[in-house]
Amino acid sequence: MSGLGLRLRTVTLAQREPRRPANWLVLACLAGGQDLTDAGRDDLGQMERVGSHPGAVEILAQVDGGPGQDPAQGTRRNTRRYHVTRAPVRSRVLADLGPTSAGDPAVIESFIRFATARRLTRDKPRSRQVNT
Repeated sequence: MSGLGLRLRTVTLAQREPRRPANWLVLACLAGGQDLTDAGRDDLGQMERVGSHPGAVEILAQVDGGPGQDPAQGTRRNTRRYHVTRAPVRSRVLADLGPTSAGDPAVIESFIRFATARRLTRDKPRSRQVNT
């Protein structure tokens, strides 16, 4: 359990080569609650068209499956964190948080702390918020 009261299960992955620090770190929070699950999957797919580029940009996404989703139909209720890679390679699951509320500020704060702790970017971070 994290300090914010979130249950966090880190997915163990095979060792990967060390990556060069990137100039930019893009964090995407995709809330798939209610009727937005398909849109969230589409958004993740669009990010995978470009994917992360070592030394330039790293993309992490937190995808909330939302309440009421049916795992038997291939949809997930759990919130997962991904390292977005370029298609056709599937994005890597970095962590599975179980069910969360995408509107909870503690969930967003936990994602930001998780991302910055991974040290994917150079020492002096630059910040820009983009609203769509």
